[in-house]
Amino acid sequence: MFHSMSRQRVSAAVLSLVLSLILTGCSEDATKPEPAPEPDPRETRVGVIDMFTDAHEAQNITDYEACLHPDYEFWFSEDDRSDPSWDWTDWIAESLDVEITDRMFDAEEITNIQLDLGNLTNVEGAESDEDNFLELDIPLDKEDTLTVYWADFLVDMHVIENMTEYQLDHWVDGRAYIYLAPDPDDECLWTIWRIEDRGNEHRKTEKTTWGSLKCLYR
Repeated sequence: MFHSMSRQRVSAAVLSLVLSLILTGCSEDATKPEPAPEPDPRETRVGVIDMFTDAHEAQNITDYEACLHPDYEFWFSEDDRSDPSWDWTDWIAESLDVEITDRMFDAEEITNIQLDLGNLTNVEGAESDEDNFLELDIPLDKEDTLTVYWADFLVDMHVIENMTEYQLDHWVDGRAYIYLAPDPDDECLWTIWRIEDRGNEHRKTEKTTWGSLKCLYR
């Protein structure tokens, strides 16, 4: 009888300890802070450029569109616009650019896209790549202006198109002015406000401009 009651008391004590440990664990889990979210690349000027190029490589239209300002424009190069065979517009707005780029990203024959953008601008006194952008005020109307930051970029782009019997390579070796502005919905984030294609540095028959590459998917 004595041993039976002792075992009951021991069992009750063990059960109480187990319940205590479980409740303590639940309490710790409840108060444990959640991990901090990953920083948005667009929090910096360099970050939005990196996100833009990564979106091409991943063929991710969602990330691509997220990099663009609502008033974004892509301006075609002067060489293209003065070409007698040119039958396209001078520039395209954000919605059409996204539509065109989405077609390129989704095309079954496009198996690889590489885009490298190298900032060629050197701002006196710049302490990092983040500072190598020139400030410019754009007048919007009589009372309002938009402050943008722009730089001259080297554009190195390679798009591989695998056809049934052969591979077609599209090369862009050129320059572009890229303008950045804060996102109107979140001024802590940067967006691309405008791209001005300056054409190819060394035009060759096997190379194309950034703008004329877009026109293939209009």
